[in-house]
Amino acid sequence: RRIYRPSFNDLAPWVIFLDPKTLQTGNPNLQPSITDAVNASYNLGNKLVSLSYSYIAPAITQRPNIDKITNRLITASQNSKNVQWLYLNFSLPFTITKWWNIQNNISFGWQQANTFYTAPVRTENKGYYLNAVQNFLLPNDFSISLSGYYSSKWRWGLYVFSPNGSIDAGVQKKIGKRRSTLTFNVSNILNSDRSILLADIPEQNLLMRNKNIYGYTGFSLSFT
Repeated sequence: RRIYRPSFNDLAPWVIFLDPKTLQTGNPNLQPSITDAVNASYNLGNKLVSLSYSYIAPAITQRPNIDKITNRLITASQNSKNVQWLYLNFSLPFTITKWWNIQNNISFGWQQANTFYTAPVRTENKGYYLNAVQNFLLPNDFSISLSGYYSSKWRWGLYVFSPNGSIDAGVQKKIGKRRSTLTFNVSNILNSDRSILLADIPEQNLLMRNKNIYGYTGFSLSFT
């Protein structure tokens, strides 16, 4: 059992203006979340499989509120009744050759949430998450790394997040007797690290759609 206490931003009643019609604020009446969890895991060499279950009550989620006079969207944290999570996780490293290795992480999940808008809402979701890293050791102290992730559609409280993913790559060169390294990285190569956030509960007159951009394609060069 563990306790999650609301952050300062969750509680502070100040207002953050995201744009003239979209505001975010805190909720000083927010209560901590209590999580009861159990986990079982099994190792087979360097492979790992685990099964975990969590029951969170009360949970902390975000609730949109529409000011009908000003037509502004005000989002604040709220306590929902409970959330249940069930996850099956696999950690699968493979050494293909002495110069090529792969680390794979795969998760399959189920979630059920009892939350609230103008009336109680029960949501349920099944999804998965994939992450893979491949490392290649090349002659002359060069190495290449390729990584990527993909997340299926998933829910958080009243919201549904569309699938999203990203691919990154890097090249490294070790230099000199002191083994200094020169590294060049490209992140979010396909510029795909974004998703659509949707809250669609027509029977409670709620329809909200946001586009979240988590990052753009980036380049970095470092020497250590």
